[in-house]
Amino acid sequence: MPTLDELLKWVPVVTAILTGMAAWIAWSVKRGLVSHEELDHSMRQTQREITEINNRLIRVEAELDHIPTRDSINDLASRIYEMNGCLSGVKRQLDLLLQHHIKDDSKS
Repeated sequence: MPTLDELLKWVPVVTAILTGMAAWIAWSVKRGLVSHEELDHSMRQTQREITEINNRLIRVEAELDHIPTRDSINDLASRIYEMNGCLSGVKRQLDLLLQHHIKDDSKS
């Protein structure tokens, strides 16, 4: 079994190894952290991107205001259907007038 004197000889070596490991851990942690400048730059970039997305959203919403609603499209379809019915009636009357006119021309 080692004596106390033999163990005390190793204290400086163990201290040096532990100090080196502590320095390496501190360096690794610092390397993984972000500096204030990097954080500020990243925040400014993120803010610019958010502003750009917000502007795009405003433009899209403005365009959507011009798109007809489902109700207005249904109303338009209903009116077209009504006009089709009216035009069918007018066509029938024109056909009758043309037939009458053709008969009158053939008698003359």
